[in-house]
Amino acid sequence: DWAWRVCGEAGIAGFYLGYNSLGAGASVNHLHFQSFVDDALPITAPDFAHNGGARAYPLACDRCDDADAGWARIAALHACDTPYNLIYARGAVYVVARRPQDDPALDDALRGWGWSEMAGALTLFARTAYAAQDAAGFEAALARFAPD
Repeated sequence: DWAWRVCGEAGIAGFYLGYNSLGAGASVNHLHFQSFVDDALPITAPDFAHNGGARAYPLACDRCDDADAGWARIAALHACDTPYNLIYARGAVYVVARRPQDDPALDDALRGWGWSEMAGALTLFARTAYAAQDAAGFEAALARFAPD
């Protein structure tokens, strides 16, 4: 409820809160949100099915348009011990169920991916890594996080 209210009352266009559950990028099991300002996180694009469009996102994503629906989805993931990432925006929370970060299906380069990568924002530290990146490769990497 706090994260929902903060995003609704922030008064800053493109304000988000991100969250990594244990096993989904969190370093320790604690409540820790990261704020982020961007005019267009890819996960919020209107052409994706979870936002009412026709295009599938590379990884299953639930968009909840009220705090209670968001919490119900989070509680369901807790009940089955499934890691997840959250991206809170004004009037919505994006819930991404995913493989645990130590899952053998993920290689070392993907193990540290958290809420920002699930939202489509990839941080790279070398120009060569940026030049080598393409949409198809990024989408394929995201798809590897799909839980069994």
